[in-house]
Amino acid sequence: MKTEINGVEITPEMAEVLKSWYDYSPDFEISTPERYEKQLAKVQDCLTRILLNLEDVSKNTLESCLSGVICIKDDLGKFIPKKGGEA
Repeated sequence: MKTEINGVEITPEMAEVLKSWYDYSPDFEISTPERYEKQLAKVQDCLTRILLNLEDVSKNTLESCLSGVICIKDDLGKFIPKKGGEA
């Protein structure tokens, strides 16, 4: 079955990500896209501190930032159409 919204085909991979974003546990105060925004802001702040050398940043903080970026990249990557129209 093919699903389209406003002429854009929603692939099974996209649907999986969207379901995870909007079918989140009530334990979370905010949705996944909002958490992504907050995680990216945290990464930006961390990298800025490193570049400005104003504060030592712990290895755990860097690992946490990297993990968040990888998660966001993996989810958003599912929204990029493959070459040749394959998703």
